[in-house]
Amino acid sequence: MNADRMIKVNLLLFGAAADAAGIRETAVETIDGISVVQFIDHLIECHQGLAGMRLLAALNEEYVPAETPISAGDTVAVFCPVSGG
Repeated sequence: MNADRMIKVNLLLFGAAADAAGIRETAVETIDGISVVQFIDHLIECHQGLAGMRLLAALNEEYVPAETPISAGDTVAVFCPVSGG
């Protein structure tokens, strides 16, 4: 992670996560190389309504390991798991 370099990423929130955070889509400035899980943790710190929610994330429309680094211009989608029958 390069703490000296900030990057912009696109953040999309869906369903209950969007309702809790009060946003659906925004550009976010973050640290270059931050992992998906670190990004989600920071998102929860900034939007307390997300605390306690089980959240999933996709990076550029793909599920990736939580440790995957985020790069400039990436899109992070955050949502709650859904189930149905």
